[in-house]
Amino acid sequence: MPICTDAVSPRKVRERAAAYIAAIGPAVEGQHGDDHTYKVATVLVVDFALPQDDALDLMRAWNATCQPPWEERDLLNKLRGAAKYGRGELGAKRVATPAAHDGHARTRPAPTGPGRRRRGAGAASILGRSFLRTRSRSAYDRKRSSQRRGERGRR
Repeated sequence: MPICTDAVSPRKVRERAAAYIAAIGPAVEGQHGDDHTYKVATVLVVDFALPQDDALDLMRAWNATCQPPWEERDLLNKLRGAAKYGRGELGAKRVATPAAHDGHARTRPAPTGPGRRRRGAGAASILGRSFLRTRSRSAYDRKRSSQRRGERGRR
C-alpha cells in the first residue's frame, strides 16, 4: 500500500485525527456500533497512518463518548483488524486539503448531461410519470419477473 509522504508534524496529524473522529461521533450499541468502531480504527491507522500507540490513545478518548464504552482489548482488536484489512491509501488524510483551510467542505457538482440522472431522482423521473399512472406497481413487478425468467431460459 503506498503511503502519502508529505511532511506534516506528528502533533498536527494527531490533532487532525482527533478532530476527525470527534466529528464522526460515538458508537452506540444496537446502531451498528461495531461497524462504526471499526471505521474509526480504519481512519486512524490507514487514513491518518498513525502508529498503533497513538491510535489507541485517540480511541480511548473517543471511547469515553461511546454507549456503552468498549473494553480496551476490543479497541486493540479493532485497530489490528483495521491495520490488516483496512483499504485505502495509507496516509491519505495526513495532509490538509485546500477545502479544510477555508472551513468549507469540498463538494462535487451533481452529474449532468445525457445518460446521467440527478441524485435522488425516483422512478417517476426515470420511467416517466405517465408510466406510473397507467400501471400498478405489482403489474410492473410481475412483468419484470416474467421477463427475467424468460432471459434465464435463453442463456
